Amino acid sequence: MEINIGEIILRVYDEANLEHVNVINEFKNASNSKFIHRIPERLMVKVNEKSYPFNTAFIVNCDNQDIGYVFISALVNDEVFLEISILKKFRSMGYGGLCLDEVTDYLFDNYNIRGISLDIDPSNEASIRTALSCGYSPDSEEFMERSMNGNMLYRKDNYYYVSRRKK
Repeated sequence: MEINIGEIILRVYDEANLEHVNVINEFKNASNSKFIHRIPERLMVKVNEKSYPFNTAFIVNCDNQDIGYVFISALVNDEVFLEISILKKFRSMGYGGLCLDEVTDYLFDNYNIRGISLDIDPSNEASIRTALSCGYSPDSEEFMERSMNGNMLYRKDNYYYVSRRKK
């Protein structure tokens, strides 16, 4: 199963697909991201037709290249959690912002969602800047602190939380 969104294609992760497995192995081998430990549990989720595309892991394809990974959490109280990681060799090329914009717009346009949240490793300033440039903002003023680049973000459990609400 796949979703074509603008310039990207989201393909449901298939553990029998060697190309998909190679993408995940590249994350494990080339990244120091704290999200890497979550990938196996996300991939264990089996696609359920009733919840698709929620609670589903996808491989992101752009320009005929597998560039990363997206997990869309289950829809709860009209909100979802979105996890996006771009392979190291494709970073700083605009793919992260493109993917975040395209997936966010797709979800808001096609499903009854009022909010999407992300969590970001506080040391990952590029991801913080990308999320803010894609219209995401801090979740709660009460729990904000300044990140290294001066943006205000909600911090909990060593991650910064940002969200975007439907306009």
